[in-house]
Amino acid sequence: MKPLSIAALLTAGVGLVTATTSPSSNVLDDIIARGYLRVGTTGDYAPFTHVTKLTNSTTGTDLIGADIDMAESLSSALGLTSPPIFVKTVWANLATNISTGAFDIGMGGISITLARALKAFFSTPVLRVGKVACVPCSRVSEFSSLAAIDRAGIKVATPAGGSNEAFDRANFQTAEIVVYPVNSDIFRALLNETADVVVTDRVEAELWAGLYPDVLCAVHAETPYSFEELGYIMPRDVVWQNFVNEWLRIQQGSGAWNSTMAAWMKYDWGL
Repeated sequence: MKPLSIAALLTAGVGLVTATTSPSSNVLDDIIARGYLRVGTTGDYAPFTHVTKLTNSTTGTDLIGADIDMAESLSSALGLTSPPIFVKTVWANLATNISTGAFDIGMGGISITLARALKAFFSTPVLRVGKVACVPCSRVSEFSSLAAIDRAGIKVATPAGGSNEAFDRANFQTAEIVVYPVNSDIFRALLNETADVVVTDRVEAELWAGLYPDVLCAVHAETPYSFEELGYIMPRDVVWQNFVNEWLRIQQGSGAWNSTMAAWMKYDWGL
C-alpha cells in the first residue's frame, strides 16, 4: 500500500477537525431563534398544572399552577418577548412527544422514571415525593400497607399511562385497578365512593387531603412506599439541559421555587 504523504495527512487532519468542530443546531438556539418556548403539560395535576374555566391573565391561557408559573420564569430567563406556548399532552405520551419535537420541555409534576429516561433527558429534580395512599378518612385503618390495599373487592383508581399506573400494576395483583383518562378524576372517584384507594405522589395526596379535611386522608405520608422525584423532561440535548439546570439552580437557591410551591399548595382549587 502506498504511504500517505505528510501533505495528505495534514489535509485529512484538517478535514477531521472541520467535521468535528462545525457548529450544529441545538434546542436552546432554536428556541431563541423562534422567539417563544413550547411547553408540554397535561393540565390535570394540581398544584403543578391545572385547566381552569377562566383565562390566566399572565399567560393568556386556561392553565394555572406552580409549573405554569415556572414556565413563565424560564421564558423570561431566555429573554423571550413572546409568552410560552402551552401544548396539551397526556401522561402516556410525554416521552414520545418530547422525542419527536412536539415541545421543548415538559412541565407539570412529571416523575423521573427510567422508562422515560430511555427517550429523553431530565432536569435536576425539583421535588422528592414517593407514592402514598389517599383514602377516605373513615377507612384509614383498613389501608395501613400495600398488602392491605391488595385485596379482593378493593378498587384502586389511577390515571392512564403515568407513573401511578405503573406502580399500581407492579404492586397490586388482587385489587381491581380502575384507569381514568384524566388525573383529577381519580380523586373524584374517591369522593363519589366509586373507588376505595388512590396511590399517588405524596404532594398530590397531601394537597387533596388539605382540600377535603376529615374526608380524604394521606396514609403514612411521612414514609412513602417508594423513592421518587419530579423534574422537567427535555429532548436529548446537553446544551438545553445545561441551561435549564442553571436556571433551576437559581430558582431553588433563591427560594423562588419554594415560594411558588407554597403559594399553590394553599390555593383554593375548587376541585
